[in-house]
Amino acid sequence: MTQVCPGNIPLAHQPYTTNNTLPADLPLLGIKLCCTSITPERRSLLASAAITLGATHSLDLTSDVTHLLVGDINTPKYAYVARERPDIHVLRPEFIDAVLLRWQAGADDTELDLNALEKEYKCPTFWGLKVCVTGFDDFEERGALVECVRGGGGMYSGDLTKDVTHLVAKEARGKKFEAAVHWGLKVVGVEWVERSVVRGMALEERLFSVLLPVEERGIGAVKEVKVEGKVELGKRGRDGEAVVQGKRKMRRVATETLEERKDEVWADIGGRHAQKEVTREVVVKQEDTVDETNPVLELEQQDTVKRIFESDALQDFSGKFIVYGFDKRKV
Repeated sequence: MTQVCPGNIPLAHQPYTTNNTLPADLPLLGIKLCCTSITPERRSLLASAAITLGATHSLDLTSDVTHLLVGDINTPKYAYVARERPDIHVLRPEFIDAVLLRWQAGADDTELDLNALEKEYKCPTFWGLKVCVTGFDDFEERGALVECVRGGGGMYSGDLTKDVTHLVAKEARGKKFEAAVHWGLKVVGVEWVERSVVRGMALEERLFSVLLPVEERGIGAVKEVKVEGKVELGKRGRDGEAVVQGKRKMRRVATETLEERKDEVWADIGGRHAQKEVTREVVVKQEDTVDETNPVLELEQQDTVKRIFESDALQDFSGKFIVYGFDKRKV
């Protein structure tokens, strides 16, 4: 049965514009929603609420869909939108709840700011992901990576555990790299973080595999779109344009928050919280037994201590260090 708005004009044919005479009555008029990785029960409730608000709902991701509601970003629909549809708003399901609450409270068209709500409920770039990094000896570069992951809604782990979803590796070698490959985790180059930050969505990891040559990483990750003299996301009008843009944005995001969270970052990098997260799962033998030791963490901490003592941050330090709690054979 076709939903109609006052005046018997089918909702699907009633465009949403700022000049529409019914924005307060039907705030989502002209919007077409699609859902991904949302339970059928929740999806049914969202669809019903959206239709009440003037939108239409589609089970399939069709060309006229304007908004994608996301329960989990690891889906084909999400990947397709990230690559092909920069025009679609990718939102958390709570967007519909927020609009409905304001509408039920009697908000008028000036109080119900859809643009503001779309920004507020935009799906974060690294939403639901847990990222670990390896091979980045430069403190600033590593700190920038950590802050970009956190700033994009993801979680950072200094230890490589089985619940980590992504390992960002400088090179295709090392204990963490070997363990991640053994466990089937997604191992990507830093370009994945840079380009995903620019796009505002997590891009397909296979296109950023650390096994690929650097110059081939990210090719085809975002559809090239031409807009009157403007280089769009992923457009390679100039060599490395998207990558450079990603580096700049990543540095800017990191700089804004790195100073404020410097102590926390040092704690993560230095392994200060290592005991809080038991890493018995980190190294698994072929027979699926768990090693009591954690050589991945152990080697990383050794490298970290060396980097800390050799870093520029300690050039003006005139105090003394007391070494405590280390195996005498390793001090």
